Amino acid sequence: MKAVFAALLFLSLSVAVFAGSSTDEDTSKVCGMPLDTTAVALVSGSTLNTKVLFKKSCSAGTSTWFTTSCDNSNGKWKVSEYSTSACTGTATNYEVTLGTGKTALAASLTTATTGFSQSLGSWNLYGCGACTKDVEDKTATYIAAFFGIVCVYLAMVCACMYFFFKTGLIKCE
Repeated sequence: MKAVFAALLFLSLSVAVFAGSSTDEDTSKVCGMPLDTTAVALVSGSTLNTKVLFKKSCSAGTSTWFTTSCDNSNGKWKVSEYSTSACTGTATNYEVTLGTGKTALAASLTTATTGFSQSLGSWNLYGCGACTKDVEDKTATYIAAFFGIVCVYLAMVCACMYFFFKTGLIKCE
């Protein structure tokens, strides 16, 4: 019976950990903070806070169009500039190294550094998908809090049982 209980406990803990640590992070965009007026103009309604730069699909610039692909596993973000609104034909590509989540890497996406015909400004780039500054994985905190509460509850039950048996208020027959 104890072995079955231990196996069930281990299985339920494993499921809780794996379910809580899974992510459905959107990697079709990159999280960045605009650092100059050119970059701010690209993000509508920006308040110089962490915002996404371009989506994966064909995004319009002032006179050109852009597509992006983001890969957190190798820390790279590829930007491609097209002269057509369908984002077809020959593209000018530029690859940018990303930060590590909470730590940003500064990137100058000006025409001189990228070779694009349109400047994208200067950015602090954090990573693909949701901005880590806004959304953090708190799975370990939730699991630790749950088991902490359970341990405190069990300690209180044991302390009360010990008190009542020692004082004679409850007797075993």
